Amino acid sequence: MRYKVYILPLERWRLVYAITETESYVDVLAIRKMPPYDYGDLEQLLEELR
Repeated sequence: MRYKVYILPLERWRLVYAITETESYVDVLAIRKMPPYDYGDLEQLLEELR
């Protein structure tokens, strides 16, 4: 499956979500408070979608 990953800023929060290219599903991967900007686990979050 192929994903497009997006990060949406919402005031002091960041919503990390992915959209599948084939089915157009939206999966929320994480909701993070900022700062800090740490997306080191992004690969692991994407693996959980598979």
